[in-house]
Amino acid sequence: MLWGGPERRKSVRVQIRMTIQVQLQGQPRFYEAISLDLSMSGSRLLLHQHLPHCTPVYLEFRLPGALQNLYCPAHVVWCQNTTTSLMPGSESTFLMGVEFTSPPRDVRKALKRFIADRLKRAPQALAD
Repeated sequence: MLWGGPERRKSVRVQIRMTIQVQLQGQPRFYEAISLDLSMSGSRLLLHQHLPHCTPVYLEFRLPGALQNLYCPAHVVWCQNTTTSLMPGSESTFLMGVEFTSPPRDVRKALKRFIADRLKRAPQALAD
């Protein structure tokens, strides 16, 4: 992990496992990632690709129960090698934190509704 200081999370996060497509800015290739949690400001992801700190990315995902995909720019806050059985394959697996950068209005609204609903149904959110 690149950042070793105290917790700097800005908002409540909820645990969620869903597929997120990660695209490097200016490149046609997408990397498939699995989210571990989600907040109004970002997400923690597992993927098979190491991405350096501050790498700009574009995320595509669909929240559970939603009909449409959401698209959001972000950047890598930290990335570390990990061992986990959550991602199939024999390749290296990396745990990565991304922060949303200027999320579009539809993304902010959908995240707000989703997180509020999750907190009502299962208040096991991870606090600030």
